[in-house]
Amino acid sequence: MTLVWILLGVLVALLAAVIIITVFLYRFGLYVSPDKKRDIWSTPPTVRTGRDGTPYDPYGWKDQIYEADQRLFARGSTAERLTIRSHDGLTLAARYIPPEEGETRGIVLMVHGYRSDPMNDFSCGARDMLKMGLGCLLIEHRAHLSSEGNTIAFGVMERYDVLAWARYLKERFPDTPVILDGISMGATTVMMASALDLPDNVRGIVADCGFTSMDDMFRGIIGKWFHLPAWPFIPLASLYCRLKNGFGFSDVTAQDSLLKAKVPVLIAHGTGDNFVPFEMGERIYETVREKIDVTFIRAEGAGHGLSYLCAYDEYRREFAKLVEKAMK
Repeated sequence: MTLVWILLGVLVALLAAVIIITVFLYRFGLYVSPDKKRDIWSTPPTVRTGRDGTPYDPYGWKDQIYEADQRLFARGSTAERLTIRSHDGLTLAARYIPPEEGETRGIVLMVHGYRSDPMNDFSCGARDMLKMGLGCLLIEHRAHLSSEGNTIAFGVMERYDVLAWARYLKERFPDTPVILDGISMGATTVMMASALDLPDNVRGIVADCGFTSMDDMFRGIIGKWFHLPAWPFIPLASLYCRLKNGFGFSDVTAQDSLLKAKVPVLIAHGTGDNFVPFEMGERIYETVREKIDVTFIRAEGAGHGLSYLCAYDEYRREFAKLVEKAMK
């Protein structure tokens, strides 16, 4: 009888441990505390630093990044602040920056990454796009920055927010072409959004270092960061997420969504990406390459989100081609 009670106690302890780890994974990956919210447009940017406090200098671009940060802040902090309501009732925020001069040839709807912000992900790109006569709509994801919400959905819900912003631009600038441009989770979001009923003003998609699915990302993270097996924790965390939010980790994938894209697509991914593996970007491209109009940039040695800097000339050239297609 004593042995039975011991075994029962062990089972209860194991079950409790599984539940605790499952909830921890959910909160670690998806939950955003209200005190983590911030306004990136209220304080001028400083020189970026790494975790060790030294200046952040990828590929020798430190000075250019700082200059681009300062320029984007100067434009963005005084730019028009916009808000819309999401399909599930959240207030979403953005800043719209018109081109530096001349008429607006098009608008780039810029979608930042996981727990990041438009300044961090787009300062260099936005600088060049504004010079090209393109306006920049810098959105702030749900559960990020000034937008409402406390749950990150890895693109599963954010794709509908991109749809809402595209519809806003269609109403306000009915004859202006729009390009969806995302980095990291933003890239996955715009790829997932490509399967939705986007308005006809959306003429192109750029997806930089996007992942295949929420499920794939969690399976990689749990093994690499926590040294735990995917089963049973990922299925249980997905079930917990579905019960709490109405969606699961494997509801949608970037590659399946992108197969339905009706506009030209530019995919970029760095071979040195240690957060979203290069193989994910390559898998997405190989899945869709014969089905849609798609171009792939293999940025040799580029880390996560650094393809634009590492493959600067090629990236700008291919982006310019996409813009010309969008103008037609």
